[in-house]
Amino acid sequence: KCRCCAAFGESDGPESPAWDVYKALYPRLSTLPELPPTPAPIDPFAGLPVSDKPRPGWLVRKDELVVDARPAQHGGVLILQAVLSDSHSTWGNKKAQDKLADRPDWLRAILATNRAHAEKHGHAMVIRAHPTEPQLTDWMIKDCGKKTLGLCAKVNERETYNWEKHLMMSDYLLSPQQFSHVLMLDADAALIQPQLDTLRRIAAILDEKGKDLFLTDEDWLDANGVGRINGGLMYAKNTEFTQNLFQDTFDAHVAGYKLLKNSRIGAKEIRCTSNEQICLNDLYYGGPQLKLSQKAIMASGKKYNRGAERGGEAHITDPTTEIMHWMGGAKGTAGNALCRGKRDLTFGGPDGYGCKPR
Repeated sequence: KCRCCAAFGESDGPESPAWDVYKALYPRLSTLPELPPTPAPIDPFAGLPVSDKPRPGWLVRKDELVVDARPAQHGGVLILQAVLSDSHSTWGNKKAQDKLADRPDWLRAILATNRAHAEKHGHAMVIRAHPTEPQLTDWMIKDCGKKTLGLCAKVNERETYNWEKHLMMSDYLLSPQQFSHVLMLDADAALIQPQLDTLRRIAAILDEKGKDLFLTDEDWLDANGVGRINGGLMYAKNTEFTQNLFQDTFDAHVAGYKLLKNSRIGAKEIRCTSNEQICLNDLYYGGPQLKLSQKAIMASGKKYNRGAERGGEAHITDPTTEIMHWMGGAKGTAGNALCRGKRDLTFGGPDGYGCKPR
């Protein structure tokens, strides 16, 4: 079905199964000025470090490759980051191509740092800049009541963009590339110890503990953060359980208040009607019937997902902190920390993609 414009120009008028509802009822008057040319569509990857090599066929949806340094054509470790331009222009101004291409220095520095880490340690890195449609679920639309679809999308933007991470995990755990491990890392987080192969070190921990999923808490924040999962880092060994888990969590998000029944991981019901972080915490602490605590490691965020605020950034040269996360208002400091600290973690120099002044 499609929607016709309402009487006052809103974009969510009455539904119709007919595709001709957009046809003008009257011919355009010849006395009116010519219509302005349709602007070229804005490329959501503008200003992002997309590889200049041919796009590999194994990428899903509209994703783009940053680098593929794997020694073999299949398997290996994959780093995923979603850079979805929001209505607040946090990740870049999506209103015009030239504005979007002028990405914030902190974002460029973080992406360049992760690219350098992937190149050094033989990983692949992929970014998603197109949010998957439809973004709104039926239960979200119902909760919005009389709000327009545009406003409803804006109200739910943060949640829908965060749920995109679970969809990406599912997409690539099921990839015919058969990646051994998949890391989903928020686009304001970076692997900051280039001398350490962090992701293979974590993979060894998973093997040692007999676990499939590596998560971190927020113990760097305060006592209340101990044991509370932060959804900005999810590192999965590619197993039947993790493949099923991320299909289940996303399907539970879509199901909403109807709940996901008879899930793939064996839980009778899964409810995910809030953000993805709460969903993970509920699954982890919801008892053995939900399986997650039996299959996942809860590691210290101080080492593997440390917030840059509250003095956290001071640990950027400390090898006991391997991943730094510039959440919230701390984002603006990432450029200086990664480019102009004791070492250039982008390895691109002052005129490279990550460190070149805007």
